[in-house]
Order: sequence, then C-alpha cells, then structure tokens
Amino acid sequence: MAKTEKTSILLKDKNLEDVATKDSAPLLSESKNLSDLEQSEEEIYQTVTIDYIMNKQRFGFFHCLIIIVCGLCYSGHAIFYQAIGFITITASDLVINADNHFWLSFSFTIGIIFGSGLLGSLGDVFGRRRIILASLAINLITTLVSVFAYNYTMLVVLTAINGLGFSGIISNVHSYAIEFLSRDYRGWALACVTSISILGSIFSTVLAALTLNYRFHVPVGQIYFTSWRLYLILCSLPILAGFCSLLFMPNSLRHTLRKGNTEKIVQISEKITRINSFVKRGSRSDNYKYITLSHSYLAKTHINGTNLTQEYQITHKLCDHRRKFKETPWHKRAWLLLIVWFGYSFTAHGLLMWLPSLLTYYVNGNTCRSVNHASKNLPWNRNYMIIFNGSEYLDNRDSKLSSALTHIMLSNILSIPLTLSCILLVGRNGRKGLFCTISIGCGIIVLLIWLIDSSMSAMILVCFFVAFSMNGWIPFTVWTTELFPTEIRSTALGIFNAIGHIGTLCGTIVFPLLFYIDCTASLLLYCIALLVAGIVAIYIQDTVNVDIG
Repeated sequence: MAKTEKTSILLKDKNLEDVATKDSAPLLSESKNLSDLEQSEEEIYQTVTIDYIMNKQRFGFFHCLIIIVCGLCYSGHAIFYQAIGFITITASDLVINADNHFWLSFSFTIGIIFGSGLLGSLGDVFGRRRIILASLAINLITTLVSVFAYNYTMLVVLTAINGLGFSGIISNVHSYAIEFLSRDYRGWALACVTSISILGSIFSTVLAALTLNYRFHVPVGQIYFTSWRLYLILCSLPILAGFCSLLFMPNSLRHTLRKGNTEKIVQISEKITRINSFVKRGSRSDNYKYITLSHSYLAKTHINGTNLTQEYQITHKLCDHRRKFKETPWHKRAWLLLIVWFGYSFTAHGLLMWLPSLLTYYVNGNTCRSVNHASKNLPWNRNYMIIFNGSEYLDNRDSKLSSALTHIMLSNILSIPLTLSCILLVGRNGRKGLFCTISIGCGIIVLLIWLIDSSMSAMILVCFFVAFSMNGWIPFTVWTTELFPTEIRSTALGIFNAIGHIGTLCGTIVFPLLFYIDCTASLLLYCIALLVAGIVAIYIQDTVNVDIG
C-alpha cells in the first residue's frame, strides 16, 4: 500500500482522492504491468505532459466511434456543397437562370467565410463538441426549412445560414477528433475522418441519380414538393446521424486538461472506459491510469506556479487568445499556411467547379489556343454560355444532370484507390511530403492540359486532377491540425478555412472573367497557384512523431 499512498499524494482534488482510495487495491492488481504506475512520484513529475498522457492510450472501440462520428459530421460539408450544383440544375419550380444561378454557391461560401473564424475561436473557448453540436443543429433546422422554400431568394438566404453552420463543423471537428488520439495513430485516424467526405460525395451522387431523375410534383400549401426537395432531406441523413451520435460522446480530453477541470476529467475518462468496455474487458485500470496521470499533470503545473483555470480564463477569451499567433513559431507557420491554403483552394476548389464547362468546351471541338474573343463585352456571368455551350443556361436540364452525375461519379470512384494510399502513406512518409507532392503534381496536370490542348487529353487529365486534388486535403488537414497547440487549434483551423474559401471564391470568379479573354493566362494562373502552394509548404515543419501540445 506504500505505492498507493505515494500516488494519492498527487491527487489534490477530493473527488479524485476518493476514487483512488476506493479502487486502488483491485485496480493496481489488474495493472501490475503498467509502467507508468510503477514509476516513483519524482519520475511522474518529470515525464508527465498532455502528450505523455494521450500517448499512453490504447486504441479501442471508442476511438473507432470518434473517427466515424467526426467523419459523418465533416462529410456533410461535401454533401451539401455538391447538392447545391444539382439543385441549381433541377429546381425547375424556382426562378433560376444564367443571371442568378451562382447566388447559391456564393451565399454558401460567404456564410463559411464569416463563420469560420468566429466559431473556431468559440471552439477554443467553450469546447469543440459544444460548438459542433450547435452547428449541426443549425444545419438540420436550416435544411428542413430550405425544403419548404417558396422562392429562390429564400433558398439563397437559408443556404448562407447553412454555410455559417458548416463553418463551425469544419473549424472544430478535426480538433475534436485529434484530441483523443495518440501520436502513433493520429495521422491515419484523422486521415480517415477527412476521407469519409469522399464517401459522402459518392452518397450524394447516388442519391441524386435515384431521386432527381424521377420528376414528381405534390402540392403542399403554396409550394410543390418535388424531387429536389426530397433529395435535400435525404442529404441531411449523415448530418442527423452525426448529431445523434455526438450527443453521447464526451468533451475533448486535451481541451479539458488545458482547462484544468479535474471533475470533468474523471467524467470523460469514465465515459471512454464504458464505451471501450463494450468490446473489451478489464479497462478499469486504464480509467485509473488516465485519472492518475491527468491529475499528476495538473499537480505538476500547479507546483510550477501555473493556475491552469485562471490561465485558461485569461488566455482563452474570444479575442485575447489570438495573441498567441504572434509568438514563435506560430507566427511564421500562420503566414506560410495562409499562402498555402489560399493557393491550393484557389485551384483545387475554384477550378474544380468549372471543369465540366472546360470539358464541354474541348468536346465541342475547341482548343485553348483558338478561344473565341467575340464575347469579351458580355457580362462575366453570361459569357461562358457562348464559349462553352452556345445556348442558354439550363436548357436541356436532363442531359446536363446526366452529364454532371456521370462526371462526378467517375471522378469519385477513381479517387478511392488514391484515398486508401493517402491514408496509409500519411503516417509513414509524412504529411508535408505527401501534400507537396500532390499540390505540385496537380499544378503539372493543369499545365499539361494547356500544353497538349486536345479533347482526349483534357478528359483524361481532368479525371486525374479531380482525384489528386480531392485527396490532397487528406494530408493537408491532418498537417494543419497538428501544427498548432490545443489552446488555439480551432481558431487556426477557422482562420485558414476562411482564407481557403476566399481563395475558392476568387478562383470561381477568375475563370469566367479571364478564360474568354486569354485561355492560356487562366490555366497558367491556376497552375502557378498550385506550384506556389506546394513550394511554400516545403518551408513548414512536418508533424510526424511530434508532440502537438
């Protein structure tokens, strides 16, 4: 019992001391092989940190659930963004034409831009899970109201609110997931969270094929319930599943440790133990281990003169905690990542939206060097009709829908083998090397489209571009999440997502403005953006086998 008495000295909180006194004898008998419980008090004080505590965790059923739940929440962004394109084509009961069709995607992006920084900061202040749940609730309510939108203006406004909700998810979900994961498996586990969005895109495409091709009109009050409204309801099912599952998940363990709330540490540890116990017995020793090590960390920081609770309340105010970005090395990393996020999003999302139009242009027998300049005096939102189709927008809706479904489904299927490769390589070869290779490779693909300049080559290269650019987000999101410590992680992700969507907006607008004037300049601009993103990323530290704080 001498060892038990030594360990209980570390438990400053009365509740924790009661837990240790009651359960120490049987738990210690179950965990004689646990090296951290065999250490002396002095050794624990020297070694225990937040990363030390997290790295002692064993991967269990709870961590599988965290990956799936966070993946479902994150996939909602990809599903809804893709649904916008299908709704624009098929919502025949709304007044959508060439002058206003881009309002939907524009409002969605604006909502994300304005919400990302704010909700990311709130995630650092109040906790990731709380903000994610609130954001999911906004999405579910807004989507349900959107189903009964009686005109296009109402749908545009609700889509902006939906974008605001999704900004809270994409700014916090990776922070939440990674803060339960140890260093050994956080790379591939977080890559799985990101890659579920690709499955979400496939789910959205399959739903579109099953519902949008069957037209029906059922009168409901002042509107007609049509296929696109049913499609929108079905697209919210993954978000609903993520919301319901997240209700039963605990708060972030790293964030709670930083906050210094010892009572909640016990609750989180017990919940993790209960969930793991569904598939494995004998985890009570793990529960005791987490509690003991966690309070050892808090006791150590208290002895060093830091009151974590007061520090948390001061540093994590909504605006004050952003001052940490001015410190080294976060200041340099932030500026470099701003360039990389803007450049990669400019092409990976901005050009991606216009690829069907680019393919149509080549299939119609045109080439980049023979672009027609006759339309340069037309408004930018209408000039592509002459360049690509030569007909009014939204004519032949069925053929446009069929073409979009075929192109997106083929690209998603081709990206699956690359997705699996990225999951395996992100933990072995490093996040930086994998992302830089993909970014520079995508830049070369865009350059080849311009150099070869033929219909067949464009069709092949576009498929490769979509597959590689989509999977580039796997190492990039993992890498960005790991580059900043717990107290500013969600704020950083929020800022970078806002900058990335500004890049997306710029890339979306530049194409119709520039392509009909100079096709070469437009493609080279997207190529340079990717090359710059890949080269600048080389100067940022890799995070493989590095403590993230």
